[in-house]
Amino acid sequence: MKKLLILDRDGVINQPPVVPHRYILTIQDLILNRHIVEIIIKAQSDNWLVCCVTNQQAIGKNILTYQGISAIHNYVNENIVESGGRPLHFFVCPHLQSDLCFCRKPKPGLIFQALEAYGLNKEMDKVIFVGDQETDKLSAEFAGVMYHPFSNSLNYSDIIRKHS
Repeated sequence: MKKLLILDRDGVINQPPVVPHRYILTIQDLILNRHIVEIIIKAQSDNWLVCCVTNQQAIGKNILTYQGISAIHNYVNENIVESGGRPLHFFVCPHLQSDLCFCRKPKPGLIFQALEAYGLNKEMDKVIFVGDQETDKLSAEFAGVMYHPFSNSLNYSDIIRKHS
């Protein structure tokens, strides 16, 4: 059995933008959430695959480029690697909410992309999605995977204990 821990980005891996309804556009805008790197490393050391799924309509609005989002994700991964972990793969929906695509949460497309990329079967493998928004919870529900709400006091054992 394979195990996959899926993390939302804004609000889980990093703190949400300081101004509501704004975007993380540079690494200067990004503040990693407390304990998230530790959670990622502990999961990886317990043989969990760990990835991120994230809606980023700033790309669709042309206020963030793919190069810009890659720089942000590389910065996150540098922090993880410097602390002893392995880099994450980021599954990104660049579409506007009005595009009605299948990958934008709350639709399950990004989760399905992750399952396919890692060769997982949600019926046979263990998949947990950690999110902070109702759209995250709905996406997990629509994809048929377990959901765990994020809080600033969350630690790795909380996630595993609840879903073992």
